Amino acid sequence: PRGTRMQIEIGTDNHLDATDQLRALVTAAVEHGLGRFAPSLTRVIVHVADENGDKGGDADVRCTVEARPERHRPVAATHAAATVPLAVARAVRKLARALGRARDRSTRHKGKPSMDQLAT
Repeated sequence: PRGTRMQIEIGTDNHLDATDQLRALVTAAVEHGLGRFAPSLTRVIVHVADENGDKGGDADVRCTVEARPERHRPVAATHAAATVPLAVARAVRKLARALGRARDRSTRHKGKPSMDQLAT
């Protein structure tokens, strides 16, 4: 139902630990970056992976974020970066843009307001 708090699920690969610090970072990024969409989101799934393990690299941390809007298909975004905070922040930013575009598409029909918009 509308108005319920979105659930945030966090997963990692075997190279990263889902520490309290990581969970706090991801939760804050999701709540800040997707807050305006929160009333319509039932769940946000975040997966963080270190692609190269201990080898390091410029963009070896990959973050995939998937949002599940009510009555719509899931929307996802991925970003690879050198650090976990950067990968998470940029993936959330990409997802926010994608959700905005999806919402815009769902409220327009051939350039006109949708029936949902006319009813409100």
